[in-house]
Amino acid sequence: MNIRDSVYLVSTIFQTVLIYKFITAFLGNEIKSGVIKYALYIGYYLVISFVYLFVRVPSVIITSNIFMLIVLTLNYEETIKRKSLSVIFIYAASILSEAISLASLRILNIVREPFPFTDNEFIISRITALILLYPLVLLYSNRSFSKNKGEAPPIFWFVAIFVPFATLVPSLLILFDPQANYWAMLLTTAMVFFLNFLIFYFYGELISLYQNKIEKEIYQVQLKAYSNQFNLLENQANTMKTFKHDIINHLISLSSFLDNSDVESAVSYLKEMHQIILSKDEYVKISNPAISSIMNYRIGEAHRLDINVKHDISTPDILNVSTVDLTAIIGNLFDNAIEALTQIEGDREIIFSFTYENGLINIAMENEFLGDILFNGEEILTTKSNKSEHGLGLLSVRNSVIRYNGVMEVTTNSNTFRVDIMMYNKKPH
Repeated sequence: MNIRDSVYLVSTIFQTVLIYKFITAFLGNEIKSGVIKYALYIGYYLVISFVYLFVRVPSVIITSNIFMLIVLTLNYEETIKRKSLSVIFIYAASILSEAISLASLRILNIVREPFPFTDNEFIISRITALILLYPLVLLYSNRSFSKNKGEAPPIFWFVAIFVPFATLVPSLLILFDPQANYWAMLLTTAMVFFLNFLIFYFYGELISLYQNKIEKEIYQVQLKAYSNQFNLLENQANTMKTFKHDIINHLISLSSFLDNSDVESAVSYLKEMHQIILSKDEYVKISNPAISSIMNYRIGEAHRLDINVKHDISTPDILNVSTVDLTAIIGNLFDNAIEALTQIEGDREIIFSFTYENGLINIAMENEFLGDILFNGEEILTTKSNKSEHGLGLLSVRNSVIRYNGVMEVTTNSNTFRVDIMMYNKKPH
């Protein structure tokens, strides 16, 4: 077997990994996992390699590649249209990476015309094309992650993209060394792709850890909200026990007022009893316990900082939107509003609404702010000293909204900041 065929077999392993990452990010849930899943991708590798080694007809190579991509998509729970799009996108990305690779190598005079390539030119063009395909797959994988949990930190991107391109340097030095033999070139190629595979793997692990960290933070806030709601219910229960114990005395007092035709005192006494029954810390009381808990917790936080909250809340009987997403949306909106209002003296107020109509959830938050709001397109820039955290709250809100095909609009007027959200009451896509 010559060096070209050996390099092709090694590089196709990395190509198969990239295709797996892309299709999984594009199509989501798999029908079969474990042995069947890996068997499909091993089958893809074997068929593509066999056709390249023994048929060597370009049209057959292209056709077999597309056919095997279609076979791979059959293991995913998606529509035919979306499966077809995944095949088109991954093949278009492959062609684009090869075209950019070839053009760049020609400009640098690393690959010369006319064809055919020398062995070294073939190897370096193959390595470059796949390393260029790598960030394209990474970009879509990160887009899928952003829809669900937020943007990956910039350092992740730097490591995941800079290091693969850095591996091209030793590749060039070794592959174009006149003293390099078959095994040196093959080992270099294998090491380059192995290093890139490790980077891809660890990038995925870091993203997974980062995602778990975000989920943990959201669940902690949600746990605090439920704990707060439990305390409210416990206080109400204790209040009712005390009230029940004293009910005879209350009835005697009321009867005394009524026997003396003192209606005004009876009404006043009833109002006082009503206030005793009600918990002053329960600001929202609706049928949906999740929204009720989150709202009571957040409004309680605002009141402890002497911030008044006006709210209008009406929820449907069934909420299909994830409680985690609602926690992120409501929590971040309140966090931003409270932080802005702590910089203002005097009367401070938050106006919040959560309404439902015709299958649509409408959420609005309005508050005053001090200073300037800076925009970079749709991205909001901060005036905080820690620039690494700028706009992360609203970015998290926007990402949650997008998952439900919703829209989010941020407007400012003089010293008023307002966020309007419209999203479908359905399960996330």
